Amino acid sequence: MPEISVSCSSPRCVLAALRQDRVTESITVIFMTAKVDRSDLRQGMELGADDYLTKPFSTEELLKAIKVRLAWIEKATL
Repeated sequence: MPEISVSCSSPRCVLAALRQDRVTESITVIFMTAKVDRSDLRQGMELGADDYLTKPFSTEELLKAIKVRLAWIEKATL
């Protein structure tokens, strides 16, 4: 498990730390945020987020994002 500094409290910082470690680089990360600017979404995706949901989002949207990720994982392991 990577060492994540206490000063690394933003989601982007945590994601960057996860993606830099071989053990955690493949953990699925879905950003759930109130930030709706296109540049925020783009930055999250460039850092390696698997999906990006803006608040408010519905339970159905979250479940769909999870199902899509699980399908990708299942497809990759076949």
